Amino acid sequence: MSSTAMSDDSSASLIEQARRARNSGDHQAALALLREAVARDPEQEAVWLALLDVMDRPEDRRVCLENIIAINPKNLDARRMLQALIDAAALAREEAAREAERRKARRALNRRSFFRGVRWGIGVALVGMLLGVIVSIIVYGVLPAG
Repeated sequence: MSSTAMSDDSSASLIEQARRARNSGDHQAALALLREAVARDPEQEAVWLALLDVMDRPEDRRVCLENIIAINPKNLDARRMLQALIDAAALAREEAAREAERRKARRALNRRSFFRGVRWGIGVALVGMLLGVIVSIIVYGVLPAG
């Protein structure tokens, strides 16, 4: 038996064990088995496809898809999934930039509102003092001593 055929058999065995582990809810075991399969045979498309099924993070999924496409450039499903991941990442970056701009605008507005409130407070206090002086003059006929 050739080493490629033996490698395919061991990869297939690891993939099957990983599927059973995943189906029984043992995500970590499935991941460990598939990482071992990738280490043994990194040129096996089936291993990367199986690994793609257990990856949660978009960055990890992207690595799997890029490897699948490198091994089999004709895999249109992998190309579509990779493009969808790239588009989703671009959309997330754009949304994060918009949210950062909104936070910056809110901070600037809060700062302006604060200083507007301080100016109004000072203005009201000065008007109150002036009215107090005017009322004093009217009531007592003199400026308050002071």
